[in-house]
Parts: sequence; structure tokens; C-alpha cells
Amino acid sequence: MDRILSRREVIASAIGLAAALSLWSPLGLAAPLLVIPLFAVLWFFARERRIRTQQVETLRVILQHASDLILIVERDGRVRRVLGASAALLGDAESGHLIDHVHADDVAGVRRFLASGSGEAEFRLRHADGAVRHVHAVAADLTRDDRVRGLVLTIRDDEARQALRHRAWHDPLTGLANRALFDERLAEADEPAVLFIDLDGFKPVNDRLGHAAGDEVLRIVARRLQTCVRATDTVARLGGDEFALLVEAGSEDEVAARVADAFADPFAVGGELLVVTASVGVAVGGEDVLAAADRAMYAVKRRDERQRAIS
Repeated sequence: MDRILSRREVIASAIGLAAALSLWSPLGLAAPLLVIPLFAVLWFFARERRIRTQQVETLRVILQHASDLILIVERDGRVRRVLGASAALLGDAESGHLIDHVHADDVAGVRRFLASGSGEAEFRLRHADGAVRHVHAVAADLTRDDRVRGLVLTIRDDEARQALRHRAWHDPLTGLANRALFDERLAEADEPAVLFIDLDGFKPVNDRLGHAAGDEVLRIVARRLQTCVRATDTVARLGGDEFALLVEAGSEDEVAARVADAFADPFAVGGELLVVTASVGVAVGGEDVLAAADRAMYAVKRRDERQRAIS
């Protein structure tokens, strides 16, 4: 690989060559021969410039074809340079601010990320076509580097990882939170109330109409349960025909009433109208609140198998 000589090395070599020529050349030839070191210096400098130009061009081509989006920005988010094959996704970003392309709910976090000048962050970025994508960004603070004078952000589309994460934390049939995500949110809740829901007579539906019909019943139940809670609450399918709601303590009675209403209308499945009912147990607070809600649900079933009450 070509090595670029430093200017000091080139000049020292030229001086050495000139000194040698002046010592060994006849007096009449010394002056003309001194032109040789001058041409040597010029040749070395031209070669150095050519190599550097090639390196810069190579780097430019690599950056323009990089799958990541590379931005040079000010700490306030003003964009100074956009690089990478994904640059077009932000439209005319070089004349604006990164914040203009960030999802509204993530703006505060991105501002803190830029102010820190380093580290990593995950946020949602609005592309020029209007699509919103999850991205992962890494920042390098080069504000003191005269060649850059800004923050260098390497932004990678995080949709694939987000999809994997979603599959790990959600039920594939209904799209609800799974048991793992429910347990994590329950552990983080300050004053939790849990409603444990078990469908009644679900097995005969599977036996008579088939598993496809049973799956559709579960999906309908999931949609109806989601209408019973707030956006900050959690609806989960724990497995089989068991569901759980994690709500704020104090709202459990109101939510339970909504759950009862959710099962009032029949379910249209496979060309039939099915009457689907459920037993619900409610528990508030405590370390084993989910288990307590489970026990309350079974107490409802034991009192009267035909009873469809909210406990």
C-alpha cells in the first residue's frame, strides 16, 4: 500500500540530495543539478495530493453507499451535512433541523441526546414519504475537530430489531401483550389492579367449529377487551382462553363493568352467532395480585357454573 511521506521527509530528502550534488558535482554543474531536488519535491507533493484525493474519493463513495444514515449536526439539531444511501429519506434535510423529522413524542428525548453529545438513543424518525420508522442512533462529538465541527450521528433503521422485540413480548394470535410483558409491567406498577378473565365453554367452540373459529373468537375477545381500558393500561393473553387486564387501582370496578358489557353481544364467527361468556376475578395490590385475581376467578366458577358474574 502506498505510504504518504510527510512534508518534513520530502524536504529533508531534497536537501540531502542537493547537498550530495553540490559536493560531488563540478562547480559549473552544481547550479543546474540543484534543479533536480526541486523537481523531486514537486513530484512528491503532486503524488501526495493525488493519493489523498483518491482516498477522499474512496471514502466519499463508501459513505454515499452506506446503508446507515450519517448526519453532521449542531447540538440544537440543525443539519449541516447528510450522507449515506438513506439520505433521500429525509428529503431536503440539509436545510433544516433533525428535530423536524422526529416523532412528536420523542422530541424531548432527542434534544437531551443531542445536548449530551455522545452515547446512543432510540427514537422514531418521520421520513420524507410520511412513514415513521424506529431508528437507533450513535453520536460522536467532533465539535472541537476543525475538520468537522459538529456532532456525527450514525442512524440505523431499527425496524427489524423492533419487530423481533415485538414478537418476543406479544401474543402472535391476538397481538396483545404476552405473559412475559404482563409480568414485567405488573412488577413496575405502583398500585396495580388485575382482572383475570377466563372464557366459559370455549372448548366446545373448538370441538364443534374447529380451531380456526376458536382463534377468531380469541381475536374478537382481544379487540373488545382493548376497548375496555385506557391506553396506559395493559391487556394480555396469558395463554389458551385466559386473559388479564392490568389497570390502575381504583378503576377496577368501572373496567369490570365494561368487560361485562363487552361480552353482551354475540360473536359472529363462521357464519354463526355465538354467545360467549366469561368469568372474571379481580384483585388489588399485593405481591401476588395476579394469583389472587386467578383465585377470585375460579371462585366465581365454583359458586355456579352457569353464573357469569364479575367478581
